[in-house]
Amino acid sequence: MTTPGERELGDLLERVGADEGALGVVLLGSRGWGQALDDRSDYDVVVVTANQEALERFEREVPFVRGAQVEVVSDTLEGFRAHAAIGSASEWARPAYLHARVLLDKTGDHLARIVADKLAVPEDTRLERARQSLDAYVNSSHRSARNRMVGLETAARLDAGESISPFLATIFTLEGRVRPFNKHLAWELRERPLGDEAWSADRLLPHLERILCGSLADQQALFRDVERVARAAGLGDVIDGWKPDVAWLRGESEYHAYS
Repeated sequence: MTTPGERELGDLLERVGADEGALGVVLLGSRGWGQALDDRSDYDVVVVTANQEALERFEREVPFVRGAQVEVVSDTLEGFRAHAAIGSASEWARPAYLHARVLLDKTGDHLARIVADKLAVPEDTRLERARQSLDAYVNSSHRSARNRMVGLETAARLDAGESISPFLATIFTLEGRVRPFNKHLAWELRERPLGDEAWSADRLLPHLERILCGSLADQQALFRDVERVARAAGLGDVIDGWKPDVAWLRGESEYHAYS
């Protein structure tokens, strides 16, 4: 049986199809992904228009309404191309396109190619981006372990939690992939596994859960895996920049143990 949301989405597709100034419709979010859905899951939709005039007209006719069954965001073709671009203020939204579906593309396949571009990490920037996120990961891990040494357990757990985001950015970036939102992480690791066995869902996810619960041993084990992968990728200098505490971060020596 067709749901109200499906009917509303169908009406939107008909409207866009008949609108000469509209170029297509892209479905994002859980509906695009087809996973983790419930009765309250809405349809996050982007309507792409040919130019600013067409955009302004369409937005008057179909304004964005937060909380609607079908949430419609409109943008020009150039705006859509720029959204979530690397280095932009909206780069954080890049994972939203991991499971996007182009429902209507009156340009042929132009919208699909724009979506595909948002899912790639350019090879010429990959190592530098991984370098930055790797250093941020080690920084947070170091602060977490140091806070634990002086009895600041809450601070240690918060810093451990903060280390996870740059860690995930590092391992996905090194494989030329966009790091997924947390909601999609387990699915991505299981259905589209990363190349290193250390990042398998069955091994990595329990590590991360225990780190969030304050396990120093799991932090140290994760650091050892990260160090191995980073050195193999040519990023050993980032790790070495944290000497003399590298062995300590591995769990193999005392703090500030010079060798």
